[in-house]
Amino acid sequence: MLLSRVNQAYVEADQERYTLERAIAVSSQEMQDLNARLATERDRLSVTITSMADGLCVLNADGLVEIANPAAERLLDAQPGTLVGKHFADLVTGFWPADRERRTALRQLRSAIRTSGSCRCDDARFMTLRREWLPVSFAVTPIDVSHSMVGSVIIFSDNRKRKASEDALRESESRFRAIFESAAIGIVRLGLDATIADCNSTFSRMLGEERERLVGGTIFSRMHPDDVAAAAEAFERKKVDGSSAQVERRYVHRDGSIVWAMQALSFVRDADGAPEFAICIIENVTDRKNLEVSLRQAQKLEAVGQLAAGIAHEINTPVQFVSDSVHFVRDGVADVIDLLARYRALREQAAAHFPESAAELADAEEAADVQYMAEQLPKALERALDGLQRVATIVRGMKAFAHPDQKDKAPADLNNAIQTTLTIARNEYKYVAEVETDFGVLPPVVCHVGELNQVFLNVIVNAAHAIGDAVRGTEAKGRIHIKTWHDGGSAFVAIGDTGGGIPEAIRHRIFDPFFTTKEVGRGTGQGLAIARSVVVEKHQGELTFETQVGLGTTFLIRLPIEPPRPGAKAA
Repeated sequence: MLLSRVNQAYVEADQERYTLERAIAVSSQEMQDLNARLATERDRLSVTITSMADGLCVLNADGLVEIANPAAERLLDAQPGTLVGKHFADLVTGFWPADRERRTALRQLRSAIRTSGSCRCDDARFMTLRREWLPVSFAVTPIDVSHSMVGSVIIFSDNRKRKASEDALRESESRFRAIFESAAIGIVRLGLDATIADCNSTFSRMLGEERERLVGGTIFSRMHPDDVAAAAEAFERKKVDGSSAQVERRYVHRDGSIVWAMQALSFVRDADGAPEFAICIIENVTDRKNLEVSLRQAQKLEAVGQLAAGIAHEINTPVQFVSDSVHFVRDGVADVIDLLARYRALREQAAAHFPESAAELADAEEAADVQYMAEQLPKALERALDGLQRVATIVRGMKAFAHPDQKDKAPADLNNAIQTTLTIARNEYKYVAEVETDFGVLPPVVCHVGELNQVFLNVIVNAAHAIGDAVRGTEAKGRIHIKTWHDGGSAFVAIGDTGGGIPEAIRHRIFDPFFTTKEVGRGTGQGLAIARSVVVEKHQGELTFETQVGLGTTFLIRLPIEPPRPGAKAA
């Protein structure tokens, strides 16, 4: 019984021994597997660290380098294995850079290494062993083992390629900005709500406004009110369908004048086709517009002039023979009246011998009102001749005014030109003003007299309109006074009126094209603009004015008697 129990105990002990041996064998294999996996991970980590393009250094708690990968040695110009054991902060901060921000970054690096803290910087410089500055970005991360900081890991990247790319990008942006600013046309970048995000100096000069005051406002706030609705509708339509076409728009200059522009709007879209922002190209065509208007005006005047010259020629012939006929009738009537006087004397002498016949003749004379006719017919014929003389004067004026101007300047009598213009303009002023002239002795002025006729006409008509506005509703008449004289090498023409004067707020704009205070249909706003162009640009003269509100305005025209020599400045 005891032996049986001993054997049983031995068997159980043997089984326990076998079980324990199996457990030890399994544990040993697991340990080997674990060691193999750790070795594999260590090899992978080593390969990863070794193959990194960025520099990596593992530092102990004192800041000494324990591990440095090849990239760190290469970037810091160190031989393999020579970084280990060196203090990293001392290594890369051999002397401090002049740039304050970079000095601050290196101080933060030292502090992080000393205190096992963390920091990062995207724009710093490390000192290499060749004593050269290396642009880098770096990050310091503490090593935490069981809640105890035992060192740091620092990873740093070479920023030279990035800096080169940034420099190239800045150069490209600078070049683009230079092109953007030097463009002869306005360029405006708009947000999706038409807000001005940026604009070049050409556009700001176009509106006489500083860029800072334009940016942030909408493009529509700078347009003429009559163009805003159409421009806003086109903006929204193009945002959706992407259409683009040149359109004419009016903008308002800072001084209130109108700027005509030809503009094209297009939207820049992302990969999905959604609009991101808009680019508006704006060309100032005000000068071209003015030229077109002036050309149309000149063509109209030329056509009217040709028509007037033709009409004047056609009128002149019948006026001439009607005038000759009236002269003949006047002379004949005088003879007939003289003959009637003799007949009446004879009738009175014959009355004693032929009373009945004399009575019949007296009754016939009374019925025919011979006495009245004898008194009024000469007066009527004189009035007819005076009227024909006026018609002839108007015809001559029309022919002179409408005569095609020479291509080259020629000597002209300005006094005669003004008198002709007054004849043509009489219908504009005869009901509202009396005209007084004070013509001085003027030498012939070398000029385009046809164009100066237009200048005189524009100023005289404006004077008549100003007086008409001042005397409206009354029986009073104003006065237009025209004076000419010469002084030195210049001829002067002063045309004054007793109108209401020019308000101070608009005096700086009266020579602007299209600017007018007259109602629609009464003025185009081109008269004084054309006058200034003719006097100043074509004749190198001056056109100025003096005005007093409530008293009137006087325009003064100065013209050189002889054209200035080529290259000479106008007086």
